[in-house]
Amino acid sequence: MRARAIVVAIVIGLVAAGSSTGCSASAGVKTGGAGSAACAEPATAASAQVVSPGEAVTITTRDLFDDCDDDGRSNTQMPRRDLTVTWVQGATTVDLGSGDANEAGVLTQVITVPPGAQEGTATIEVEGAVPAEVQVQS
Repeated sequence: MRARAIVVAIVIGLVAAGSSTGCSASAGVKTGGAGSAACAEPATAASAQVVSPGEAVTITTRDLFDDCDDDGRSNTQMPRRDLTVTWVQGATTVDLGSGDANEAGVLTQVITVPPGAQEGTATIEVEGAVPAEVQVQS
């Protein structure tokens, strides 16, 4: 009987510990504790995958919230503000500005491919999100 009580206490402890955990990133999804829904990891997409120096490209980043409300305790999520947008190609980094996510957690911004961009792969990075990969062609 005592062994059963110890097993029950351990199970209750594990369930309690699991339900109090916050979000953590895992393969593009943030998950909460036991029995919770999943929060999507912010990710950026570009309107074109092949770009040229000087070209205007629209980027869209979704799921930009300050917290992961996967436990149903909050009625609102706060969109992230003052997010830096950066062009990265090899060792070259170019600041493309900053922006705010709207109430739906979406940042949409038109950026200009830097005039000095070289042929090859580059990324457009929004702070705290999976970057968009593009191919530069002259």
